[in-house]
Amino acid sequence: DLLIADTASTRWDRDGLSLLRPTRLMTAGPATHIISATQASGEVTIAAWVRPAEQRQDRPAAMLTIGRDPYRRNVALDQGGWAQAVRHRYLGRVRTSQSLKGIPSVRSAPQSATQSLAYIVLTRDALGEVRLYLDGVLHGSR
Repeated sequence: DLLIADTASTRWDRDGLSLLRPTRLMTAGPATHIISATQASGEVTIAAWVRPAEQRQDRPAAMLTIGRDPYRRNVALDQGGWAQAVRHRYLGRVRTSQSLKGIPSVRSAPQSATQSLAYIVLTRDALGEVRLYLDGVLHGSR
């Protein structure tokens, strides 16, 4: 079940859920089925359709995460960041035993985060390769 911190900040329509203002969406408990499958296979894929309200983010804007809390995220799709080099980009992170906080992140191309609808996919395969796709095109890997 999806919990919405401020339901007045959201709107459901025929296209799905729209966030009108910043708010937090979360599950009532751990995503155990996703966590168990990821641990068993060593693989994970997360995807989201997004239309950012702002093209430039001067701080990291978390769009989709799996983790205990905002500071201990195992998988994350973000927009922007503190550094000038990432303010108009999407970033993907997958934390492993060798990659604390999923750093370094994989990044989309410069200026690729626009206010247009975008389909973002982050994958990690069993060999440890992490890839970020934007609208079906590979943008970054590590």
